[in-house]
Amino acid sequence: MNVMKISRLSLAFACAAGLGLAGCSKAGSTSNGGGATYDTALEDTPCAIVTTQMVATAFEVPVSDVEQSNVMSSRCSYEMESNGDTLDVEVSVDAFETTKKAASYFRRATRNMSSEEISDAMNSIQKEAGTDLGTAAQKDAAESIGSGVKQGGGIQFQDVEGVGDQARLNTFDGTLNLQAGNLLIDLRSYYGPAMPIPDVIEPGTMMKVQKSWMQDTMEARETQSVKLAKIALDAL
Repeated sequence: MNVMKISRLSLAFACAAGLGLAGCSKAGSTSNGGGATYDTALEDTPCAIVTTQMVATAFEVPVSDVEQSNVMSSRCSYEMESNGDTLDVEVSVDAFETTKKAASYFRRATRNMSSEEISDAMNSIQKEAGTDLGTAAQKDAAESIGSGVKQGGGIQFQDVEGVGDQARLNTFDGTLNLQAGNLLIDLRSYYGPAMPIPDVIEPGTMMKVQKSWMQDTMEARETQSVKLAKIALDAL
């Protein structure tokens, strides 16, 4: 399961539960609302916000060992394997016309949701979006992610101080969601022992192992993501 997909999908759940899909539109007020305003083109260049050099600096590893992978206009990833340790960084960016709009969007995207609210939101998304949900494979993936989040007790966030204008940590997948001016940045960072692979793999086993591993490394994920985020924001 791609944990960044869980974080991105949580916004759809939150909007559907709170305001309906129409309430998730980026269009709206042009009142700035204060704060820094960055070039909205940064949304399409996440690798320019968190660079290979920044990752190497944050984790104190040789820059030549960090591999940039899965480069897309909306997402950038970095990885490294070394002596049983794994480095995994993924960043995505949303840009808004105004800081005020970004702040409002952030609050909706990071609201806590129970399993029941997620179930209701999934039904709302399917009803309102209809065929816009994409291919059958994409629908299956969304349902699978939604099911996993529901089994994990919903989507819960906790405030993180000292980074960006506001920041919250997704305690299910360890993603740091932050607002910096008119930008929303989702950053997932981890460098440490790789996830253990069970000797016997049965249905549901890997999900349980991943959940346990994620929780065991949550403190490190928060600390590392905050460190990398500060480096990136200082360079903006």
